[in-house]
Amino acid sequence: MRSSGGASLGLHHFGVLEVLLKARAEGRNLLPRVIGGCSAGAVVAAWLCTRTDEELLGQGTVEYLVEHWKALSPNSWLFRLWNVLTKGYMCDIDVWKASSKKLFGDLTFLEAYQRTGRVLNISMTRADREESGVQVMNYVTAPNVLIWSAILCSCAFPFLSLPLPLREKSPKGKAVISKVFGCSYFHDGSLSGDIPTEQMREAWAVSYSIVSQVNLHVFPFAGLRTHGEAGIPVHWRGRSSKWRAGFLLSALELFFKEHIRFLLRLIALLDVSPTLRGINAGSLALQSYTGDVTLHPRYISARYLRLLNDTRPSDISWYLQEGRLMAFPKLHLIR
Repeated sequence: MRSSGGASLGLHHFGVLEVLLKARAEGRNLLPRVIGGCSAGAVVAAWLCTRTDEELLGQGTVEYLVEHWKALSPNSWLFRLWNVLTKGYMCDIDVWKASSKKLFGDLTFLEAYQRTGRVLNISMTRADREESGVQVMNYVTAPNVLIWSAILCSCAFPFLSLPLPLREKSPKGKAVISKVFGCSYFHDGSLSGDIPTEQMREAWAVSYSIVSQVNLHVFPFAGLRTHGEAGIPVHWRGRSSKWRAGFLLSALELFFKEHIRFLLRLIALLDVSPTLRGINAGSLALQSYTGDVTLHPRYISARYLRLLNDTRPSDISWYLQEGRLMAFPKLHLIR
């Protein structure tokens, strides 16, 4: 299972996991053993892979998330603009670090696997060698790397945070620069591979991928299906009426989406796509964002305007419910 990035939109993933965990408690084993995530999805994946089922069911509450989902400080856009002008990034890295440490302590990838039996995979991109593609960290490739450090790297989106080095736990229990990855700096994995399905397939023989996809820029392409989808069928019958919203509107939608996709791919293949602080339009256009089963929000909400702010209890409650509604229609496909 893979959880996408999306800043505060990543709270949807907690609702999805709640449904799968409750199904597991009822005797239906729907929760995969191999879990991956990027950026906000990395936080959710790490939360899942560092806790037992009993701990997860007790912690996935609004009160718990209000206390722990606080990493986007400062919330004032005036202070953020000042930080960009003076430091080059918006957010307070110390707040990110403290929040991540509070959630995961000094657990490494190997220790998390030994504790729960779940395989945690966190994807990131090397800032100094972006052409190398997405890097996936797990208990095999980075056994001693601290999970909180990997999350900071995976969440380091340009202008939000600077690229960071990976830290590992030394034999004395101290956090030191990783010997394997040296002085390499990493940032958000979604810049090269938000959903690195092939890497997961090769590393863990994953034959069926479940993707929880909440990225805002992906929704028009992955969240709107002209012929309907599982749990959301078209309401008409007959060959001439199999299109959602009718043939004409569906044709216009397909024309614009495929035209945009074609232009982005063409720019990427010609290697003329612009790059700004590590954000390359070509990499964003060419990567895959879906799996064999793709869970996505039902619609774009006005709440998404606050995706870069720390969320209020009412917002968290809404995200959890929307996450549940992402999972329910496709439970039969996950089985």
